[in-house]
Amino acid sequence: MSTPSPSPVRFDRTDGVAEIVLAGGRGNPIDLSWADAFEAAVASIASEDRCVLLRAHGPDFCFGGDVGTFVGDDPGALIRSLADRLHVSIRLLDAVEVPVVTAVQGWATAAGMSLALTSDILLVGEGARFKTAYNALGLTADGGMTWYLPRRVPATVAADLLLTDRVLTADEALHLGLAARVVPDDALADEARALAIGIAGRSRPAAVAVKRLLRQATDGDLSSHLDAETDAIAAAAAGPDGREGVAAFLERRAPRFGHAGA
Repeated sequence: MSTPSPSPVRFDRTDGVAEIVLAGGRGNPIDLSWADAFEAAVASIASEDRCVLLRAHGPDFCFGGDVGTFVGDDPGALIRSLADRLHVSIRLLDAVEVPVVTAVQGWATAAGMSLALTSDILLVGEGARFKTAYNALGLTADGGMTWYLPRRVPATVAADLLLTDRVLTADEALHLGLAARVVPDDALADEARALAIGIAGRSRPAAVAVKRLLRQATDGDLSSHLDAETDAIAAAAAGPDGREGVAAFLERRAPRFGHAGA
């Protein structure tokens, strides 16, 4: 009896953190089986999870689609099928209400770069490199790149990256606001996990509200957004975590958040 192949995407849950690990071999190439495994992992994120950590095993984060499979009588149909499968997971991940922390080491190219952009907080190793990579193949972007990229960097920079395929270093990613922190490569996994656990140890309702407010900030007008901030902070203050946080501050002790209001 043959031993089943290990999944190219692993899921684990520890200390309130739902951890998704890309583990599909060198560069974690995306094909249909990978897309199915990634969807299953994202779908495993539960209401009790307080943070999501997305990282990769190996020297590189993700090379994107397995270009070797982009051949045949109807490559358009094949790529459409793969993009459709990947986009199911992107929609699911985008709908996650708790913060998503992503750690990128080595190369993140094409749809691998798109995956990195879905994060709320992106940590990169010093040797990280980003490349959109589509234009050199005569293709356009998928994985939400043309949605996320211009929301993180100026439109002119997004156009430059997508139309020239130039490589973006870790320091450039930090300077442009693509990444939140650059850390030594050998400390990346530990620092990303510590960050995720730290977020998970704080108030879940407050984290959910902050993520929602940050997203709403790109739409609408200031006056409406101020009203939304008022509603959010009043709800937080009235909730058990808000009451506990204030009490702990006044009593000069660490708060004991119950993570209510999930």
